[in-house]
Amino acid sequence: MFLPGHPSPHRDALDLSGSLFAPVGELRYDSDEDRVQCHLCGGWFRALAPAHLRRHDVTADEYRVLAGLNPRLPLSVPSLSRLRAGQLRERIASDPRIQNGMRRGLDLARSGDLQARARELAQQRGTRIQREQTLTVSGRQLGNTRAAEFRRRRELRAQSLGFTSLEHYLRERYARERIRIEDLARELQASVSAVRAELDRHGIEVRHGAPRSRGDQALLAPR
Repeated sequence: MFLPGHPSPHRDALDLSGSLFAPVGELRYDSDEDRVQCHLCGGWFRALAPAHLRRHDVTADEYRVLAGLNPRLPLSVPSLSRLRAGQLRERIASDPRIQNGMRRGLDLARSGDLQARARELAQQRGTRIQREQTLTVSGRQLGNTRAAEFRRRRELRAQSLGFTSLEHYLRERYARERIRIEDLARELQASVSAVRAELDRHGIEVRHGAPRSRGDQALLAPR
């Protein structure tokens, strides 16, 4: 299942070469476990919190660009978003400091000072389109760098399995031994889309047909 997408208008501008664990433009959601999936590692979490994203060396804004998500899409399960919204409503109703701040904001809006301040900040930050373009460019650069790193890891993983290169691995395991792409992905510790991208990159035709039985797979176990 996917959370309502609102994909970024720049989702097609990114070149991740199949390095993501979830579809670009959608936040994958498991309603049974109440978890969302991280595009960068494939793990499932209640929320893609700042501490988790720091392990991937990205901010929340950069993550949304990499994953092709709407800039305002929450990176958490719906139940957690509802919980936080309810907590905020309770604080607004009970916290005098928030109430005073909202009254000051309302006074500033009525006087026109708030709009003037907003225009001043907008001039400093640039227009919304310029900000999105800047974020997209930085996200594309980060995506290309990350894609190259993922390809390097797959290459090293193939060599650790006893092959001279990733292409050698794919031609032996997929083209000659006819191992399923899903099994290759587990061996390479990569996503299925990444393996498909590598097959395409090396000019190896992807098979279409019924998967092998488990008995057949056992006979073709990894070296």
